[in-house]
Amino acid sequence: MKGFSRTMLVVAVLAALLSTGGHCAAAGEEETIFGSSLHRTSRGMGYWYDKANGGLERLTGIPYDALACKNCHVGSCDACHKSEQKGKAAYSIVAARNQDLCLECHARESAVLKLDGSAGTKDVHFGAGMKCADCHTAREMHGDGTAYVSMSQQGAMDASCEGCHREPQESRAHTVHGGRLDCKACHGDVAKWDRLARVDFKMGFCIGCHRTLGAQVDCWLACHR
Repeated sequence: MKGFSRTMLVVAVLAALLSTGGHCAAAGEEETIFGSSLHRTSRGMGYWYDKANGGLERLTGIPYDALACKNCHVGSCDACHKSEQKGKAAYSIVAARNQDLCLECHARESAVLKLDGSAGTKDVHFGAGMKCADCHTAREMHGDGTAYVSMSQQGAMDASCEGCHREPQESRAHTVHGGRLDCKACHGDVAKWDRLARVDFKMGFCIGCHRTLGAQVDCWLACHR
C-alpha cells in the first residue's frame, strides 16, 4: 500500500509540472522578477517608438514588431554575469560591471562616448574612472517585479544626480519638479560640466516641455500658484 501511495505521489508531481509547462525551468519568463525587468523585456524601445507616444513610427509607418530592435534584450543571467573560474563556467558580479559589456548592447551610449571623445568633451564621470554600475543599481537591471514601460517611468530608475551631489539650491522650479525630472532635463548635459550653471529660463522653453510631456500648461495651475 505504501509503495502504491509513493507511486501516486510521483505521478501527481509529474502531472503538476507538465500542466504548468515546467515553470521551474523557465527562468527569465514573466513569472520571475527578472522576467518583467526592462533588461529582459526592452519595453522602453517599443514604447518610445510607438506612434501613439509620438515616436518614430509616425515617420516610418513600420510597426515595432516588424523591426529587429525587438530582438535586443537580455535573454538570461549569462548575458552579463557569465565568466570562467578555474576552467569552469561561473557567475560573477565583476563580469557584469565590465563597461564594454554594457556598451555592446547600449549602442547609443557607445556612440555618444566616441563622439564626446573626438570633440574633447568627455563625460566627467567616465573621466573620473566611474562606470555605468557606479550609478545604476542591481534593482534597475534585475527588476523589482513591476513591468515598467520605460526607464522614464516613475520608480523605474534609482540613478540620480542627487544620489551623490548635494541637494540643489531652493527655488520654485526645483520645488515644483523635485523628484520628477533629471537635472539635465532643464540644465542640459550636466555630465560635461565641472560646475552647474544657473539657467534663466524663458516661458517658451517651459511651455514647450510641458506640451511635449502632456503636463499642465496653465501657468497658474502648473507653477505660479
